[in-house]
Amino acid sequence: MFYSLQQNGLEPDAVTFVAVLRVGRLDEAHNFSKQLGVEGNVLGRWGSLLAACRVHINFELGKIVSSKLLELEGNDGIYGYHILLSNIYAEVGNWQSFDNVRRGMRKMRLSKEVGCSWIDTSGYPHCFVSKDKKHPQYCMIYDMLGYLTINM
Repeated sequence: MFYSLQQNGLEPDAVTFVAVLRVGRLDEAHNFSKQLGVEGNVLGRWGSLLAACRVHINFELGKIVSSKLLELEGNDGIYGYHILLSNIYAEVGNWQSFDNVRRGMRKMRLSKEVGCSWIDTSGYPHCFVSKDKKHPQYCMIYDMLGYLTINM
């Protein structure tokens, strides 16, 4: 598809790449990524390809793509890519590989940075972090979440 576009004088771009991923033409997207080399948003392109591998359950290509991402990123910022790869393994029931990836993450001490959600109530900002049992109103927060879960 990319070759065909180029033959007709059109230059594939990020939108084209995403469209190709969306319809599951992962091998074409992989070849195109290799062809582009370090041109453009390299990590975004390879990361999108890995995410598409999960959606389209192509764990063989997922392994190749995650290796490429590791090569590009080293150990910085690769938490999400490891999670994606382990999720691909889980999707196909390859629990041994899933466990290997998660063990490797612990060994490399990779962990997700904790994010928080903010809400403003009566002019006072409050920060909530997932599973934060140290919040002074922890019990009240989880009681309300339970109530909302049941009633929504």
